[in-house]
Amino acid sequence: MSITQIVPVNLLTFATSGRGIKNFQERERTVSPLKRRASLSFPVPSAVESVSATANGTMSISASWSTAQVEECVDHYYACIRDADTLTSDCLHTADSQAIFNGLSPCVDYEVEVRSVSPSGQLGSAIFDTATTKDVPTGAPQDLKILAVMSHSATVTFAAPATFPQCVHEYDTRIINLSDLNKRQPQLRPAGSLRTQEVFEGLAACTDYGIGLSAVTVSGFESPEVGCNFTTAEDTPSAPQGLNYTDVGAGSVSLRWFAPETNTLCAVTYRVTWSCDLDSGSEEFAFLDRPFEVKVTLTGLAAATAYTFSVSAKTASGDGGAESEPCHVTTLP
Repeated sequence: MSITQIVPVNLLTFATSGRGIKNFQERERTVSPLKRRASLSFPVPSAVESVSATANGTMSISASWSTAQVEECVDHYYACIRDADTLTSDCLHTADSQAIFNGLSPCVDYEVEVRSVSPSGQLGSAIFDTATTKDVPTGAPQDLKILAVMSHSATVTFAAPATFPQCVHEYDTRIINLSDLNKRQPQLRPAGSLRTQEVFEGLAACTDYGIGLSAVTVSGFESPEVGCNFTTAEDTPSAPQGLNYTDVGAGSVSLRWFAPETNTLCAVTYRVTWSCDLDSGSEEFAFLDRPFEVKVTLTGLAAATAYTFSVSAKTASGDGGAESEPCHVTTLP
């Protein structure tokens, strides 16, 4: 017996019967009819031609797909969406050529996979596309702390926001010179692997600074800012500049100079040194407000005497810097 023109995907049942011969005798016996079920090999259903995934918003992605021009053995479709990071997935069966996936997380890369399904449940080849849900404002960065402070650098640490940390695209870090509010230095730092430590270099010694930190999404949403303050450590100031006299009396001299060019704010005390043929000495003047222009008057000097003056700056801990160029002046008779 032969069977032809069997259509794939159909399940067919055939009934057969037979006769047997026992001991080569002419006697015939009937074999009970035996129902046999024929198993056919089901071909793989035609795959869809393409898939397009699009983010509808922060928590939804829609997918649509183009079916094969000639579909074979396709009963319906099996569509899945998968979180590219956690690999968690959600799937559905549909007879349509589109699906909407809701309840997703914002700022997450998702992979959409679509397979055709045959009537027997066999899956066709998978076709993929990806989409990223839209971003939302994040919470503020957490636990901003100062780890170490040097004369010209500071190390800070922080943690990612507790709310929607996956939406952080970069951190906007503002370094503010609190001693001069005109020196506001925003520094954009890419989020990268959400590192928890930053080193800020090129700072001025003995200077009050403030740090402002916020998280920024790819669309430009900026989180609330967190901040902290610190003061850089001391460093030896350079020599004061432009020492000269402004007034001369019989026993006094008024001097003027300008703050050191380097480590200016570390200069809180100035030591004025003088000398003449008969005497020498020094006197210290404290200026906690650290002025740029400094004026002092020295008294008790000898009349009609040639003096040489110089000045040096000292830090709060007493570390003294280099002396200025000398200034020569003769008191009045």
